[in-house]
Amino acid sequence: MKQYLDEAGRIVTFTDAAAAEIPKKHREMTGLLDQIPVVLASPDARRPSRWDPRSRLFYRFYPNVWEGDKYICVAVKYLPGEAYVVTAYVVNEVPDIP
Repeated sequence: MKQYLDEAGRIVTFTDAAAAEIPKKHREMTGLLDQIPVVLASPDARRPSRWDPRSRLFYRFYPNVWEGDKYICVAVKYLPGEAYVVTAYVVNEVPDIP
């Protein structure tokens, strides 16, 4: 288990289980898990989750990642007294806020 700080200085937990599961579900994240603390600390964009009001999505642009210029998205769930990485994946663009 690791703990990182998000851009607001909140502690975000990254469990060993999440670190093992993310590359299985999102093979494009293989070799990119070390970028999770960078995305959290210095995102280019952030969005609320459309499905969970307690979650936020952090995006950071990376050139030449997974067949071109992409964003790494890290989803974090914030609960009273804790926050943790739910998943991370690569996307082509940051979605508009509805």
